[in-house]
Amino acid sequence: MARRRSRGSTEIRALFRALPDAAREEMVDVLEGGSRSILANMIRRAPKGKTGKLRRGLKYKVSRTALTARIGLVDTPKSRNRIFYARILDLGRRAQVAKAVRRTASGKISRYTIRVKGFTGLHFITGEYTNLRTVMGEKLRGAWDRILKRAGASNG
Repeated sequence: MARRRSRGSTEIRALFRALPDAAREEMVDVLEGGSRSILANMIRRAPKGKTGKLRRGLKYKVSRTALTARIGLVDTPKSRNRIFYARILDLGRRAQVAKAVRRTASGKISRYTIRVKGFTGLHFITGEYTNLRTVMGEKLRGAWDRILKRAGASNG
């Protein structure tokens, strides 16, 4: 959910922008294939619910220019607001007492407290997908090897 930047990311992004189109397309293909498999596992681990809106709200986006992949709740803010509870289900919630104010039909204001039960998150979005990330890393490494070999053959 949170974005992290590592040292040297601007230099790496400049390198990615300078890649030839064929190399970029090969990397995008690998990122899309890996993103699809991670998304399929997220959907499989997500709770079904009555309408299936949560599972349909999980998507992936691959940036062709930056060569990055975002997987999970990546749609527009309006559509993410429709499944606002996904974050609660994923990360969990602590037990608390909430104060509520409600206006009745007659116009009176009633104030009361609600005890909200806590639960641990299901981690269907933020969970460990170590095996899939390893496989995706291997495919990316193989794509880099092919790209560098082609670049070396054309320069030599």
